[in-house]
Amino acid sequence: MQVNYDAESIRRHADALDDQADRAGIVSVIIWGLIGLFFGALAFYVLFERFQALAVVFGLGIPLASAFIGGAAGESNALRIRCQAQQLLLSLTIEQNTRKEPKH
Repeated sequence: MQVNYDAESIRRHADALDDQADRAGIVSVIIWGLIGLFFGALAFYVLFERFQALAVVFGLGIPLASAFIGGAAGESNALRIRCQAQQLLLSLTIEQNTRKEPKH
């Protein structure tokens, strides 16, 4: 089976990877923030009866900390995806610069 070289499909795939990288950070912050919100609410509910000030600190601190962790994880994931897109574009450029035109 012969595979034909198609520069446009490689470029479209690199663009799709770049779009995916843009969404990765935002999605990670949202997911981790929601998880932190759940555990922060749980900590607030458990601690509110006896330690009201501590309950407020945990109730606000856990969601903020988990959103920050999610942002860091999302940026790491986005960087990995962007590197894949750059590798594709680099391969595309190398192919275009070294490809010899067929002689007739």
